[in-house]
Amino acid sequence: TARTLELKLPEHEKVLATAHVLDHPQTGDILVGWESAIGEPLLRSDISAEEEGKLVAALKEHLPAGALVLAMPATSHRLGALVDAEFPLAAADDRDTLYLPPPWRNARDAVAETESRWTGGRDGDDMFREFVEAMVSEDKYGVARLQVMAGGAESYLLLHVRDAFDVGVAAPDRIGVGLRDFPGGAHVHDMTRQVKAWMGEEGHASYAVLPRDQGTIRAWFLSEAKDKSSLIGQLLPFNTARIGMIAGTTLVFQHGGYWVYRLAPIRAG
Repeated sequence: TARTLELKLPEHEKVLATAHVLDHPQTGDILVGWESAIGEPLLRSDISAEEEGKLVAALKEHLPAGALVLAMPATSHRLGALVDAEFPLAAADDRDTLYLPPPWRNARDAVAETESRWTGGRDGDDMFREFVEAMVSEDKYGVARLQVMAGGAESYLLLHVRDAFDVGVAAPDRIGVGLRDFPGGAHVHDMTRQVKAWMGEEGHASYAVLPRDQGTIRAWFLSEAKDKSSLIGQLLPFNTARIGMIAGTTLVFQHGGYWVYRLAPIRAG
């Protein structure tokens, strides 16, 4: 059963965020869509329900049954209920990715407890920290960390462009990531030129863009050259010259903001 939920403040009628939820008979509620109405992430990065649906359909059709998939914990949790695959980060503690408006920050623990409804359990291990470390490392070291996390077996890495921002929220001392919305136009090239000009004025190293709605595009940007050289900076379209070129990875699926890679197994001896 599909439902739509709205987040409001008690004293205001303005909708702060809209959620699309599936009431799953075995696992309970699954958050498959989220749209902040305030021009920046609220609690979590935006999730497109349409994009999620196409991803799930593609994974069901092409992913080997029981495959091991490394993805952000919240992504792992919701896909684990819909796809026949193993998601080892589904219960990892990702509360460091919560994006709270300043007035809510003193209530972080209470907010995190409420939000755990959408992200599964908190197993307390260091798997998410290891995943973040892999994402911010240089390419070959990051891939090696992921291969170890997968136990050396063939596995898959699933990333969305928004994950770069969430990694930046979780590890602001390791990577500088930001975002900004720009008014859309009739031509993609015109919009991209606008973003590129702003990037040059601000001195950021690289960017990736996606349409947010009919009138807006969202640009994620990496602040420094070292950020562009990180594994996540090279597996996502921040460095298009390197897409598909990272040793140990093979691009197998791309749609919208999603990029799925096969990770080569580690051969013994």
